[in-house]
Amino acid sequence: MACFGAVSRYLGALATTLERWDVAERHFEDALAMNARMDARPWLAHTQQQYATMLLARHQSGDRDKAATLLEAALVTARELGMRALEERITAATSEMKPDLH
Repeated sequence: MACFGAVSRYLGALATTLERWDVAERHFEDALAMNARMDARPWLAHTQQQYATMLLARHQSGDRDKAATLLEAALVTARELGMRALEERITAATSEMKPDLH
């Protein structure tokens, strides 16, 4: 039997695509909790990265800081588990977050 983590992560991704930000946030929060309870570290890291991506797209007050925290946690896990593709996505997202210097 295969495990692909909490279904809520996929629902969060769908809600993000539909720009239903509050719904996406609830699903990602549920997925974070479920993946943590299951000790499903790879899926937790994927959830953190996707949740951060949603927050950066939503761009509300506090979203950038929360996204940075999620990406940092996901990066640690991705590196520990050798998840190179995820590590690259996180690194790219993090570099895009750096403030513009004028």
